[in-house]
Amino acid sequence: MKAQPPRRPLGCMLLVCIALCGTLAGCAPATPGSESTTAKSDVEAMADLEEAVKEPEAIETPKPSEPEPEARPAPAPATSPEAVLAEGAAVEERIANGDASAKICYLTFDDGPSDNTLDILDALREKGVYATFFIKGNSDRIDLVKNISDAGHGIGLHTFTHDYAQLYASDDAYFADLAAVQDAVSSRIGRTVDIVRFPGGTSNTVSANYSKGIMSRLVQSVPAQGYQYFDWNASGGDSATPPPPAADIAANALGGAGGMQRVCVLMHDTTVKRTTVEALPAIIDGLREQGYTFGILTHDTPPFHHGANN
Repeated sequence: MKAQPPRRPLGCMLLVCIALCGTLAGCAPATPGSESTTAKSDVEAMADLEEAVKEPEAIETPKPSEPEPEARPAPAPATSPEAVLAEGAAVEERIANGDASAKICYLTFDDGPSDNTLDILDALREKGVYATFFIKGNSDRIDLVKNISDAGHGIGLHTFTHDYAQLYASDDAYFADLAAVQDAVSSRIGRTVDIVRFPGGTSNTVSANYSKGIMSRLVQSVPAQGYQYFDWNASGGDSATPPPPAADIAANALGGAGGMQRVCVLMHDTTVKRTTVEALPAIIDGLREQGYTFGILTHDTPPFHHGANN
């Protein structure tokens, strides 16, 4: 009988197979309790890795503080000429009744229309302000008087020629000049005008060179003809030649107001007075800061009168 190889115990063979499988799987045989320990270590390791590669939190840096906007007077609300006239009458009544806080200003322009008229109208519109224009009838731009009227501004008569020697030669000469400017204006705006400003103002003395005592007579005869005449009590000083810088005109107007309750500012609307246009925004802002309401001159406005010096 052939000799049989010696038999190994079945338990040993199982142990060998288990060891072999562990080797093939690349793992050491697990020992009791080791599985849970290994799983915990893997989770912790992954958490450590995530923490290590986590992007640092963004640090919020404070924004540089922006400079505060420059304080400027609030623009006036858009309103109608009728509302301005009503407000002006109310302010005048408060002044007449002794209200020391009430203040009104009338911006006026002599000698236009001119090449600057439309720019003056734009500046006034942008600031929500109305003014009064005393018209020179023989102006090359006389047709612009309709633009002034259509925009709601006041219209007054100044002169047709602005020739002192001619218009102050006699009382009749003055009224002939007044009739000529009335015709030039009323034919273009469709209504007659009942306020005037004497060339040179009531207090002018140049008229004495042509007719002694004429101003003393006109301050009586002009109202008798149904007109009201207006002088001024503050000026931009823009009648100088050459025209002053805009800053000087503004300073003159604001200084001339001087806190008075009723102010009528004289300025000029002629082609060479470009700096007057440039000064307007500062004048309007400055007067608003002083507490003024802006008005339109009418026949019923309490007048601004100089004394007659001739």
